[in-house]
Amino acid sequence: MHAWFIYVPTTDNGDRAVDVACLKIDALEVFRGLTVHPRVTGFWTSPDTGARYVDTLEPFEVATDDPEAVRAFARAVARRAAQEAVYVRGPDGSVELVTP
Repeated sequence: MHAWFIYVPTTDNGDRAVDVACLKIDALEVFRGLTVHPRVTGFWTSPDTGARYVDTLEPFEVATDDPEAVRAFARAVARRAAQEAVYVRGPDGSVELVTP
C-alpha cells in the first residue's frame, strides 16, 4: 500500500463550516483507517474566476493501492465542501486538483 494525502477544507468558499468529523467517518469506511495531521493553511487562485482563497485544511493521510478510490473520495469532499477542487498528493509526491 501507499500513502496518499487528501487536504480537506474546514470551510466552504462561502466560509461555512464543513462537517469534517463526518468526512473522517466516511474515510474510515472507504480506507479502513486514516491519520489526520495538524491543520495547515493553503492559498490558491481559481483558474476559472481569478478569485483568491485562503483555506484552513485538515490533511487526511490514507493508505491504499487504489488511486481511483482516493480520487472518488476527493470528489465527494469537493462536492460536500462546495469546493472548485480538492488538493491531493500521491505517494510519489505528485499532486492533483480533483474537481467535483
